[in-house]
Amino acid sequence: MNRYLKTHYWHSGGEFKKGCVALNKGKKGTFKQSEEFKARMRERMRGSKNPMFGKTKEQCPVWKGKKVYCLDCNKEITKQAKRCSSCAQKINVRMEGNPNWQGGKSFEPYPPIFNQQLKDKIRVRDNFICQKCGVPELECCRRLDIHHIDYNKKNSKEKNLISLCKSCHIKVSYKRDYWQKHFIERTENRNVPDIRSSI
Repeated sequence: MNRYLKTHYWHSGGEFKKGCVALNKGKKGTFKQSEEFKARMRERMRGSKNPMFGKTKEQCPVWKGKKVYCLDCNKEITKQAKRCSSCAQKINVRMEGNPNWQGGKSFEPYPPIFNQQLKDKIRVRDNFICQKCGVPELECCRRLDIHHIDYNKKNSKEKNLISLCKSCHIKVSYKRDYWQKHFIERTENRNVPDIRSSI
């Protein structure tokens, strides 16, 4: 990097402006410290040499002096968060709080006709290829999921089922109207031999 760009960066108040080049442009990764340097730093901060040795967080010069408590269980937390990790997990998993909550549809059982034989038949029909992205089952490292096009578990007709990889199956949980219409159109044009040719 030339000297002009370096000085221009520092004289502009540390902000990049149009025409400036980043100091680390073209460098791969971050600076790697030698093992010798790491050993020296470890030794320098070990035991009583550490400025925080034997002190509590209140004695830390960076500590603001404000204790933070979880909103649900009143347990003291270290981060500037509203809830402790266990309470936050409970809220995220809570059914009604999730924007994708459909009123408990996922707890409904599948009909007996939706079995492994039917799933295998659908995978064979779709040539073991994801019908959204075109990835073959062998590249997925797991079996393709079988998706209900109309999102109705009880409708297990072959016309309503389609093979999707796990990633695409998660994506089609959002914008359900769009994906339902998309897959209905795709099943009507089922005589297309390879999904990749239409992408």
